[in-house]
Amino acid sequence: MSISASPESRSAAAQRASAGGSSAEIQRAALALAEPRPALAWLDVGCGTGSVLRAIRDHHAPSSLTGVDVIDWLADDLRPEVEIVTAAAEQVSLPAADRVLMVEAIEHLDAPWSVLRAAIGALRPGGVIVVTTPSVTNLRHRLELP
Repeated sequence: MSISASPESRSAAAQRASAGGSSAEIQRAALALAEPRPALAWLDVGCGTGSVLRAIRDHHAPSSLTGVDVIDWLADDLRPEVEIVTAAAEQVSLPAADRVLMVEAIEHLDAPWSVLRAAIGALRPGGVIVVTTPSVTNLRHRLELP
């Protein structure tokens, strides 16, 4: 299933440069921090190709998987099980979830604080949010901009 919104955000070029992926080591660490267990609803903001969602699907029996990315490059094998929202995270209403992941995505957002607030608001009681970024300097720069 696919949902699309436009226009494309100004950070889409930077996101395209990432090729929709992050290192396997960072993905494994983020997943471990999320404390996975069966029957949870997962939201991956900046899901890219869906490699983290694949690991969740294959090893943790989720109740639902949702990915949000400005570019639809979700792997074909995940499409039957992942609700993909193709839009800038700032432009959509994030669905309720038990776990929210933002793996190396926050530095690509036009409005990172807004998306963080929305992600926290989407968490169900007892939920966990995990945010990683490859460059604290880049993040600090982005967050301090008006």
